[in-house]
Amino acid sequence: MRFNGKMDSRISRIRQNEKKSHTEVYTKEKLYDSNTWLRKPIKTVEELVPLFADYEEVRILDLGAGVGRNSIFKDWKILKKNVVQQNYEIPRENIRSSLSTNVVTFVARKNN
Repeated sequence: MRFNGKMDSRISRIRQNEKKSHTEVYTKEKLYDSNTWLRKPIKTVEELVPLFADYEEVRILDLGAGVGRNSIFKDWKILKKNVVQQNYEIPRENIRSSLSTNVVTFVARKNN
């Protein structure tokens, strides 16, 4: 979607600032060890973790882009990690959008 030049410039600045902010947080903060939104997974993920309590290993597919706070469970050890970049074309009405993201697969085991 194209806006007028002023709106495009504003959106571009917002995206640049958001990218800068996320890069700083991801670089400075340790997962689960901070007082930021990285301190724990979202509520839905926290509610799902007990369902895996009896499993020896868990395979997790993470389609997001972040540090893994919703896919790396606290007190679980990562045994294997694979990262593959995926590109998607998303058709929307008369517009074609592209999405590029890292798809991360984890194999994890609960620490004893």
